[in-house]
Amino acid sequence: MKKIYISGKISGIEKQARKLFAEAENELKAKGFEPVNPMIISHNHDKNWRSFIKEDVKALCGCDAIFMLNNWRDSKGATIELSIANYLELDVIHQHSSDHIELLLKNQKLQLENRYVIAHCNPDFKGNKMSYIFGQTKILK
Repeated sequence: MKKIYISGKISGIEKQARKLFAEAENELKAKGFEPVNPMIISHNHDKNWRSFIKEDVKALCGCDAIFMLNNWRDSKGATIELSIANYLELDVIHQHSSDHIELLLKNQKLQLENRYVIAHCNPDFKGNKMSYIFGQTKILK
């Protein structure tokens, strides 16, 4: 079973983040994955941002993939997590709206099967946010 770390914005939207992360966790479980939800990781520390990100990165390093919530670009922590995932050559799964995925798939001449796109990370990723989505695109079932 593939272990997938969930990444997205938490700081400043903690109540909403709990819901977003729980929904992603439930969807990934329903698809047969083992999600790692940083909102429920045991954080036995001083509760400052640096302590949270250190624990979260440890959890990420034990995973096979990272699942990026739609709001990840608004988060310093999620950006750091994505960078680490890319350097570790983990699979990256982006959550998108159905309309966005349909456009991506139409451009790639693929049939829409569900709303997640998975792309294998390029180890020399230089920050072009769309390049790796169009690289090796697969649909999660």
